[in-house]
Amino acid sequence: MKNKISILCFILSMLPNFSYADVFDLELNVSQSALEGRVETHFLVSDMMLTTGLDIVSSSSEEDYTIGGLAVSLGGNTLTSDLQLDIGFRGIFGKVDKKREDGNVMALAFLIALIYDIPEIGIYNRIPLDFEVRTEVNTAPEPLSFGDSNNYLEINTSLGLHVLGNKRGTLLVGYRNILSEFKNDERDDWELSDASWFVGYRFRF
Repeated sequence: MKNKISILCFILSMLPNFSYADVFDLELNVSQSALEGRVETHFLVSDMMLTTGLDIVSSSSEEDYTIGGLAVSLGGNTLTSDLQLDIGFRGIFGKVDKKREDGNVMALAFLIALIYDIPEIGIYNRIPLDFEVRTEVNTAPEPLSFGDSNNYLEINTSLGLHVLGNKRGTLLVGYRNILSEFKNDERDDWELSDASWFVGYRFRF
């Protein structure tokens, strides 16, 4: 019995030290023809940040699509304390309708994100402005794309202005570009290509 307790204590001591950071982020972005919702949960794992997230973007433009993603990434500060690098994976799923074409999107994409927390800038009467810049790339080459899609690429970059203390509320303006090619047995291959500016808001709880 003592041996079993000793082994259990040893195993527990080897596990990462999990503690909650900010419990989750809730984000809503709107463009001229698309609506995006995103939820992310953050955990501290030793000195690293583990992030899991769910997002869905839906467009009703000429290229009608609904695409969602389940992501997990691990990151931390790299060269400076203000710059965070996240690396992980994002499972992508959805459906695209384009004129007479339609197809399913399925992919396991590599995820790379850079988040730069710009040092506060003092303006009139020393009122501080607190900005962040975030760029995220999701890419899935042909071996990691399934269903009707041959590949998938999504680039999302945004500038955020923190308007509440402790970064609990952030105004966003950003740019999203989605590109995916589809195979078609009956006609020529076709693609989804959608790029748009968006504005949004992120709550941090």
